[in-house]
Amino acid sequence: MKVQVDFTVDIDATAWINNYGCGAHEVREDVQGYVKYIVVSQLAKMDALTEEIDCSCVELEYSPIPDPACPLHGEGETNDP
Repeated sequence: MKVQVDFTVDIDATAWINNYGCGAHEVREDVQGYVKYIVVSQLAKMDALTEEIDCSCVELEYSPIPDPACPLHGEGETNDP
């Protein structure tokens, strides 16, 4: 079953920039990528996804944003949460 999840969060952009070192113009995309990464990762850990997809992300301490080429967390994935 495909489930589309859509919600809004109110982010303190200054705190995000200070914590993750992105530019002000990147905050929205960083937050979206981070939230998608967290949700999909949690569902994968629960074995709740219909397909087992290997993650190719390299988690970096300074950046929560996944590799855009990752089939699980990157753009263009086939198993969109």
